[in-house]
Amino acid sequence: MIKFIFFTTIMVASFYFCNGQEDTIKTKKFNHYIGVQANELIKQILNKNNSVTNNPYLLTYSINLAKHGWGAQAGFGYNYFKTDDINSAATHTSKINDFFYRAGIGQKFQIGKYILPGYGLDFIGAYQVDKTVSLSVTDFNTSVDSSESTVTSKKTSLGGGIQLSLGFIVTRGFIIGTEATGYYSKIKEKENIIVKQSTTNSITEVTTTESTNTNTETGSSKFVLSVPVAIFMIVKF
Repeated sequence: MIKFIFFTTIMVASFYFCNGQEDTIKTKKFNHYIGVQANELIKQILNKNNSVTNNPYLLTYSINLAKHGWGAQAGFGYNYFKTDDINSAATHTSKINDFFYRAGIGQKFQIGKYILPGYGLDFIGAYQVDKTVSLSVTDFNTSVDSSESTVTSKKTSLGGGIQLSLGFIVTRGFIIGTEATGYYSKIKEKENIIVKQSTTNSITEVTTTESTNTNTETGSSKFVLSVPVAIFMIVKF
């Protein structure tokens, strides 16, 4: 993660300085802002393990008119987790994929030399998949019983709301910022459970198998206010 942030910053900074002379000749029409959430980086630097942020957007981008500040903005984040339970008699493997995105319009305006507030309206969405596979085998001498269950949970959400941002201008091309959001979303969650049970007779070697397939679907809605705890390192060019 640290290498990715460093590489992105160097590439954008190189582009910025290579085009510095051209910008002085002609009037600049657009400002570009690329942000990377830096909470994990700051936590490692300060050796803190208790920092918490509920902002799921790792990367942000906006393009705004240099004169009026209006423009388009977007953000996305992705999480992947895999866990294996190797201590229990049964094998448990769980894989979680989470993808979050947003897109909208907004305005940024500078106050003085160092303050850059902004506001906007966003359309948001999320797609989350959690798949857990459990397998157990028991040998009773006369027969061998095996049980396999697969639980798949899929959650999709769509919604929208407001976004308020605040940036502190460190240099002409580097900003440290944060944001607060109020998003309303509707959520649909589907769960599928497949259970397969097999019994093999050790003498006759005959296997009998039974399986069940269960599906459930639920719907909900929520409105979440996120306080400005996420810190973004933003490159402007």
